[in-house]
Parts: sequence; C-alpha cells; structure tokens
Amino acid sequence: MEKTNLIAAQGKALEWARIRKNLSREELASKLGVSSQQVWHMERGKSSLLSHIRSLKRILGRPYSFFIDPPVRFHDPKVFDSPPAAAEASRPAAGGPASEDAA
Repeated sequence: MEKTNLIAAQGKALEWARIRKNLSREELASKLGVSSQQVWHMERGKSSLLSHIRSLKRILGRPYSFFIDPPVRFHDPKVFDSPPAAAEASRPAAGGPASEDAA
C-alpha cells in the first residue's frame, strides 16, 4: 500500500474513533495539546498522526494497531465522504474558524 493511502486510511480511522467517543475536533485537539487545525490535517491524511499515537490510544481507547494498520473499511476512499461533515456541523464550534474544511 502506498504511504499516502495508508496515511489517509489512518486519518479516517482517527476521525471515526473521535466521533465514536463523541469528541469534537477542538476537544481532541485540547487533549492532545495541538490545534484543531492539526487534528483536521491528521484526519484528512495531510499530516501523520504517528507522533501522537500513544496519546490517541489512551484518549480514544483503541489499540496501536487500529491507528498503525487501520481496518480495511478505512481504506475505501468513499468512507466518510459526507457523514463526518454532517456530524461536525451539528456540534457548536469552540472558538475556531467557521469552517475548518476551507483550510
């Protein structure tokens, strides 16, 4: 598997786990000590999440393998094309930009 595809799958797995824990990007970012923009980049596969894997494991309650080699369903490019945006839109923003997806 290409590195970019793996990072994208890791990002989708991260987004899925965050939503399952009912955390906003801002809440997860605060727990990780990073900006919500950094979480957005990790979820979109624009930035690797591996430097935060220990904290992600603890915060989201998933094993290392979930993030390092995500389940096969996260390798499908259609996974989360629209549901996460809908889930995020229903949550109030915590002082961040109006639309993080515009970045």
